[in-house]
Amino acid sequence: TPITCSGSNCDTGTFPVGIAVSPNGKFVYVTNQLSDTVSEYVIGSTGALTPLCTSSCPATGSGPIAISVSPNGQFLYVGDRGGSSISPFAISANGTLTPVSCPGTSCQTGAGAEPNGMAVSPNGEFLYTSNRSSSTISEFSIGTAGSLTPICTSSCPGAGLRASALAITPSSQFLYTVNTASNTVSPFAIGSGGSLSAISCPGSNCDTGGGSDVFDIVVSPDQGPLASFTTATSGLTASFNAAGSSDLDGNVASYAWSFGDGATTTTT
Repeated sequence: TPITCSGSNCDTGTFPVGIAVSPNGKFVYVTNQLSDTVSEYVIGSTGALTPLCTSSCPATGSGPIAISVSPNGQFLYVGDRGGSSISPFAISANGTLTPVSCPGTSCQTGAGAEPNGMAVSPNGEFLYTSNRSSSTISEFSIGTAGSLTPICTSSCPGAGLRASALAITPSSQFLYTVNTASNTVSPFAIGSGGSLSAISCPGSNCDTGGGSDVFDIVVSPDQGPLASFTTATSGLTASFNAAGSSDLDGNVASYAWSFGDGATTTTT
């Protein structure tokens, strides 16, 4: 059901391309490619939007497209395709953005790289961009104040032709790019320091199909466990069994119990 947008509440800058919602569900941000800005909005209880900026929205580099919010909701990053750079921002309690300093070339993705996709690792430690023109991936570590430090400089990992988007697994262990011109997916393992190592794709295992012109990619989210237990009584003794519990994408490691008298325990 469409939600009403009163007046100019849902207006953006010129040529909006990317969009992101903060993890707490309170704010929406939009990259405006031709006005080089980010539009900010508050999400109301009904889903309606109220703009935080109107005539003067936060400025980015040239041609912003990609956008990502850190898992802790404290920082926002914009990939500037025209400027081959990243614009980092701190997110305040009310949703407004404040630029984070980028000394020297710390926020550059490489001359002419044209970052098109972006992702922050779920553990909040690293940021990656898929670069459309250079067919590479830029790697950055994220500091405590949201600042970026390049992991690779002169030689960044190569992807397929026209790397357009990327996605990271919930475990922060693997990264995948989708490559528009070669119709392939490039898989990588993420090292402890954030550097990427290519994973072999024998035969056509990573092909998406000829002429498919792939553009975007997602990884399924982590699925929470499903609790299930049985009880039995013998006189004044009660027993509980949670062996029927399951986890669709993993294994149940332990069981946390909370009883009506306030007692708690953990079993395996």
